[in-house]
Amino acid sequence: MKQGVSAGGTIIKRINNKPHLLLIKFDEYETVGFAKGHVKNNESLEEAAIREVFEETGIKAKRIIKKIGVVKRLSGEKDEMKTIHIFLMEAEKYDHHPSTDESYGWFTIKEALRKMAFQEEKELLDKVKDKLV
Repeated sequence: MKQGVSAGGTIIKRINNKPHLLLIKFDEYETVGFAKGHVKNNESLEEAAIREVFEETGIKAKRIIKKIGVVKRLSGEKDEMKTIHIFLMEAEKYDHHPSTDESYGWFTIKEALRKMAFQEEKELLDKVKDKLV
């Protein structure tokens, strides 16, 4: 089986004084997940994470706050074992650029846990939720 390394994460912002996470929406399943993708040659995990969040949401992280953790799971096609490095980030501007094809939204941690598409990502978020705020 192929092995792959991906990086991604979420941007955090406060809405009505509650922390919300930027997550990709899988509308057809009514679920969400972290923005993520493969790490390119000569790219650090952090650079890949920032790039992937920007590519999938149009929102540019100004900095990484911390690494949330690592998830291992099969790819959607079940032909690759992925090691996914997940980071928590903040942005200067929260405007999305209209050219992105992805659907995303801001979710409370409680909403995110209820809607998370991948069990491994849900377990990671549940484990670190108190350290995100």
